[in-house]
Amino acid sequence: MLAAPLAACAPSLERFEFREVHMGCDARIVLLARDRSGAVAAARAAFDRIAEVDAALSDWRVDSEIERLGAELDRSPLPFAVATSPVLTAALRCSMCVRASTSGRFDPALGALTRLWRRHAREGSVPSADEFERARSASGAEHIEVHEGRLVIRVHGLRFDFGGIGKGMAADLALDELRRRNHGTALVQIAGDAAIGDAPPGRAGWRVRIAASGRLVELAPGSGISSSGDREQWIEVDGERRSHILEPSTGVGSRGAPGVTVIVSPRERRSACDACGAAALADALATAATLMNDAERDALVASLPGIEVIVTPSPRAPESPPDPAGATRTTDPPGVACRARATWPDPR
Repeated sequence: MLAAPLAACAPSLERFEFREVHMGCDARIVLLARDRSGAVAAARAAFDRIAEVDAALSDWRVDSEIERLGAELDRSPLPFAVATSPVLTAALRCSMCVRASTSGRFDPALGALTRLWRRHAREGSVPSADEFERARSASGAEHIEVHEGRLVIRVHGLRFDFGGIGKGMAADLALDELRRRNHGTALVQIAGDAAIGDAPPGRAGWRVRIAASGRLVELAPGSGISSSGDREQWIEVDGERRSHILEPSTGVGSRGAPGVTVIVSPRERRSACDACGAAALADALATAATLMNDAERDALVASLPGIEVIVTPSPRAPESPPDPAGATRTTDPPGVACRARATWPDPR
């Protein structure tokens, strides 16, 4: 259901805010427009793009593209080759670029492991050694080849988990749709990820407050921002709290993962991972950066011009995602998951 317009922001423009639930999370579009009918139509089309990403990348929907692909994989001989939709192709290309840029700390092919940990978290148990080794042997992007519109998989049981990039990618595509409809003065936010459109009148950008630190930043048009960490969901292993974000090299969540916010500058100021939109890149890098130490995060920033990483210690209290200053905030109760990501704000 689309919301009613908010207060006027300029004599010729009204500020409209629209909310729907997508990917199991609160998806919000804030835009400036001259009339309500045009704003409603643009927002409707943008939400449809978010739904398109969910239909391709969700590991919570049995009818999603990646779930149908997984079922077909297990019935087919190896190597398994399959055509991929434009959305899945883009997600794979961006994911593999970020994997290379983070020394493997981001991996889209850990789905067998994340499903295993998710199930045991619900049951309050820990996987057996045999279960864990089976899932681990079927995980990792070293088992796949990504081509334009085509994917090759070389192991049965492999599953994808785009929880560390899907919401950012959906925000990028929704903003692209708003721009296509001449409603580019907008911001698209899905939980802790946001894509930043053209600046409101009289401003250089959109003002966003990073909840973990309280810092207020003004983000230039074309920027992306994402927050990640274990604030609201984690895994307890033998009485020890572990992050829900898995370390690809071990298949287990890290200890004491910090909160990380990544800001990505506009595309024209970036030189790496051009397969990614700004919000998708911020989303994936924030996921990977929670698994790094300070020196590794510094090296990441040095290797990717236009990237800012803000780190806060791992808290034990729920926190809200980055949000436009002055707007109403929503915070999920502790432990409540954004369905497509298994947790807030950056499940994996």
